[in-house]
Amino acid sequence: MPWQHGGMERGISVDNGAGNVVIGDGNWVGAGGPPVRSAYRERVLISAPSELIDREAELAELAAFGLTGQGCLWWRADAWAGKTALMAWFALHPPQGVRVVPFFVTARWSTQNDVDAYVDVVLEQLAELAGQGMPASLTSATREAHLLGLYALAARACAERGERLVLLVDGLDEDRGVTTGPDAHSIAALLPYDLPVIVSGRLNPPLPPDVPEDHPLRTSATVRILAPSPAARVIRSEAERELKGLRDARGLPRDLLGLLTAAGGGLTADDLVKLTGGDAYEVRDLLRTSAGRTFTRVGDAYLLAHEELQLLAAEILGPRAVDRYRDVVHAWAEEWRSRGWPEDTPAYLLHGWLSSLRAGGDLERMVRCALDGARHDRLLAATGGDLAALTEIEKTEAALIDAGVPDFLQFLRLVIAREELVDRSDSIPPTLPWAWAKLGRYDRAEGLARSIVSDDWRARALVDVALRLHEAGRRGEAGSLLSAALEAATLCDNVRGDERDRALEAVSRGRAHVGLYDEAVESARLVERPWRRAELLCEVSRVWVASGEHERAHALCRAEADTTARALLLATAAAGHAERGDVEQALRLAEEAGPEGEILPWVHIAAVLLRAGDGRAAELLDRVDARVRVSPVLAGVVDTLAEAGEYERATSAAGLFDTPESRGWALCDVVAALVTAGRRDQARTLAEAIEDVEARGSALREVVRGLAADPTADDADGLRAAEELARSIDDDGERERALRTVVEALVEAGEFDRAEALAREGAPFKSLSREPLGVVVEALARSGDLRRARELAPDVPYGNGGFALVRGVVEACSDGGGRPEAVAAAAEVVAEVEGRARADSRAGRLDPFHAALVLAEEGFADLARGLLDGVEDRIARASDLDEDGTVPIGLGIHAASAVEALVRLGEFDRAGALVRRLKALPSTVVAVSTAVGHLSRSGLFAQAEAVADALGDKEREHLWSVLAEGAADHGDPVTAEAYARRVTTAHDRVRAWTAVAVAYARAGDAERAGSCLDEGLSHYEQGPYAFIAVPGTVRAFFELGEEEAGDGLLADVVSGATDTSHWTVSVLLAETVRALVAAGEYDRACDFVRSLPDEDGTLHVWIALVMALAEAGEHARAAAEGRSRGLPGDAAGAGETPFGLGRLVRVVEPASGRVLLARLLRKHCLQDLLKDVLHLEPAAAPFVFEACAPGAAKQA
Repeated sequence: MPWQHGGMERGISVDNGAGNVVIGDGNWVGAGGPPVRSAYRERVLISAPSELIDREAELAELAAFGLTGQGCLWWRADAWAGKTALMAWFALHPPQGVRVVPFFVTARWSTQNDVDAYVDVVLEQLAELAGQGMPASLTSATREAHLLGLYALAARACAERGERLVLLVDGLDEDRGVTTGPDAHSIAALLPYDLPVIVSGRLNPPLPPDVPEDHPLRTSATVRILAPSPAARVIRSEAERELKGLRDARGLPRDLLGLLTAAGGGLTADDLVKLTGGDAYEVRDLLRTSAGRTFTRVGDAYLLAHEELQLLAAEILGPRAVDRYRDVVHAWAEEWRSRGWPEDTPAYLLHGWLSSLRAGGDLERMVRCALDGARHDRLLAATGGDLAALTEIEKTEAALIDAGVPDFLQFLRLVIAREELVDRSDSIPPTLPWAWAKLGRYDRAEGLARSIVSDDWRARALVDVALRLHEAGRRGEAGSLLSAALEAATLCDNVRGDERDRALEAVSRGRAHVGLYDEAVESARLVERPWRRAELLCEVSRVWVASGEHERAHALCRAEADTTARALLLATAAAGHAERGDVEQALRLAEEAGPEGEILPWVHIAAVLLRAGDGRAAELLDRVDARVRVSPVLAGVVDTLAEAGEYERATSAAGLFDTPESRGWALCDVVAALVTAGRRDQARTLAEAIEDVEARGSALREVVRGLAADPTADDADGLRAAEELARSIDDDGERERALRTVVEALVEAGEFDRAEALAREGAPFKSLSREPLGVVVEALARSGDLRRARELAPDVPYGNGGFALVRGVVEACSDGGGRPEAVAAAAEVVAEVEGRARADSRAGRLDPFHAALVLAEEGFADLARGLLDGVEDRIARASDLDEDGTVPIGLGIHAASAVEALVRLGEFDRAGALVRRLKALPSTVVAVSTAVGHLSRSGLFAQAEAVADALGDKEREHLWSVLAEGAADHGDPVTAEAYARRVTTAHDRVRAWTAVAVAYARAGDAERAGSCLDEGLSHYEQGPYAFIAVPGTVRAFFELGEEEAGDGLLADVVSGATDTSHWTVSVLLAETVRALVAAGEYDRACDFVRSLPDEDGTLHVWIALVMALAEAGEHARAAAEGRSRGLPGDAAGAGETPFGLGRLVRVVEPASGRVLLARLLRKHCLQDLLKDVLHLEPAAAPFVFEACAPGAAKQA
């Protein structure tokens, strides 16, 4: 009899009557939700017996642990004891109130036997339980972090439903990650500390070494020895007999056994027919009947029925036979690869073959797969995103590291391919997922949305797809995507503006749209700007007031901490009560806004009463007149008065603001209300009287909107008035936006020629001057004129014409009722635009100007010149886009590297001209300072001054100290002193004169050295930049024999190093170490580093020490220091790889350097490590050139 206990017949996919709340395939989260898309329940089912015999005691203990147990329950036994059957049965039949998240490590399925598989499977199950949706843009660097976070979220979600989450992992001993090298993590190491965990495995081997010493598996696990099951022994005997029968049968039976063993499972019957050349009926019959205990099926794929059978099959067939069958699979795969991985490529070759290659150690084929662009494209088409291709690359990188990185250039190709894949998702805007969802391609839409790199774009895209899913009745999936959108939105920042707030706004409105009001409030509360937050919360408040949920609406108001936002919330709730006739309740709510804020609810209540013709409005407005003054809510008062038609009161209130800018923006609201009411002449008069230029432009744009929207303005004369007014606006930005409004009106009127002409005209922002052309493209596509829309699309800047084309085509398809042929045609356009967007962004992350600088520094002058060809023309073209010739800030930052590169190449005239063109951007000043330092240290003083002269006088001031220090390092104290005398700022004087003192000391002039040191110290003063002068002063003290003063200053530095993670402290410490080494104080430098607190922030100081010693020729000391701390990344510390470690490739053995740099490249971008890469492997230079300038390598 199957064992039963209480409600334990309830399996992973059972509806409990209160809403489906479990995991795995067919499992739902939330009432009416959709099934999880994984098929993991089927994986559990194939491991479970149809009947579990004589395990009542063990199941009772498992049930008790599931309900109340803590820590880990560890079942151990030898092979064929029945461990997996017991675990699978319990996973399918947990007690009431227990949610089991299972994972079965299995050697017979090559994609289910390592930590990657564990994270993927468990992450999906936890995400479903937590209602979070799968996290986006997962990589090897982010998967585990998401998993650790979701353990807690899923447990909390279960607890809120009165349930308990239990993690179950069967087969810890079969974890392949334990044996694949120091970079591979074990599953055991990722098991949580604070959840109940059930694990099973053999009596040996012991726990993997990466499991922490304080992990419950080591400290407090309850170990149970599982007695062998007689039933399992019978099954084993029968299975082994059948297995040997297949081996001895020769022909088709043996071939089926050999192919499934060699492939690691996952082949379908059709695959096996192709591979064996056998009869399809006979193959299926053998799989289904004669070998029932040997083979099992998951979906359409077959595998060996037990882990031990996988091992036994390999043993009885012998390694040569298994290799022959593996070669058959490889040849089959190569056939599909030669065809470019077409659409009908077998699923095994896309999702299982690489794991088989990894298990077999076939690095050559793994690399070919991971570098195959056609394969990447097929995986993208199959999954909707690049995660599968990225995973293949990352697994191949890990395998190469395990093998000691035998070919670093091969590894570098993988890095470049990975970065290109990441970047090709970075140019996908929300338009494309929206389009696929509108066309009903929901899986592709979701996959594409999740793959977007930009957090704010990803959030918006997920909301768009969620809304389309909700419209299609797939509410549970919509809710899951909205949770994923919230996660993306919270990852945003507001550095470039208000990206985070806008993303959160989209999520909140999306949740409200689908009826998830509590969740909408949760999202809205995360918005930083109070007024915007209040507006979102007001939308929910209106719904609750309208549905009679007054207390919820009132609680929403009272929970808001910001007084201005709370006043708006109270005003909204009060207006709702007034609309329902409860004016007394409305006024009571107004009182809660306090003396500063109650005027805003009064105005909202008065507006309701005015619309109803209620005489009480006049009394309230008199109160407003008596209390109105400058306050945080005055802008809201003006807006509400204007919307209520009280234009004079609104205008008077706006006049209370004390700055022209504030008055102007308040009056904009009055103008907008007048335009909406059709009083355009009055609106224009008021707008033209606004003092502030930008606010006046915004107000006039509202008038333009009114003119363009006038039903009588659909003729040329009517719209011409709007156009003329738009052209008269003084503010550049507002004028362009107003003209865009006219373009929109023209296309709505069918005036496409005129709209195109207006959109093409020059505008103040030349880089955006043709942006309104996208409006024309979209309208043409929607009207059905696809030919003309395609012709215009390339002329819209930044590739936005393609996206406008997509919007128009998809909307036209929707307008036409979604006929199949129209949907197919629209899908072709969307796919074409998506492909072009990905292709345009495939250049990878390497900046050619930075690469040119590194190539020049490492001695590859010809390649560097090749990358700098045409730099001046490119910058000139970009500058011409702006009327004052300013270089766009992004390009200016990158172009600063070109300045340094040109100096390194000796092209001083070009460098100077480029500096003058870039003007005094901060990045340019830094680049010139670095170049001047390099030239002066080389004794090229005239050239250094010429480059410095390209800057303006103000920016050049700092460079006199740079010249002084460079001349001193060159050993020319006289020239250095001449430069020092021209320095004007205090901290620069200290640096310059202490450097001169060192130069004189090294030249043997002790008296002059002492005088210069005194001169430098006389300029020392406290201030925010005082730390800059410390390292030079330390060096001068020791060079001049002032050891007591030097030690005193060092002590001050150490005592002040309270936060080594802060950049100023880190720079000070590292530069002090370099100063000590430069002074020959090697022991002091080592002692100084050892005296610092043992924190992560001191790692870079230690690196500075090792490198300084090596550069000073103290290789033995450098090596000793390296050994004293050990290289992070070795063995257990493999994950700790800050990119500064790359410099150590100069002081370690090449083999160690390759592994170290490979590990670093998995966590940091190639651009950050480019110099280290070229130092370690000079042969990489052509690859770098090709990555920056595809197709140009041969020319160079």
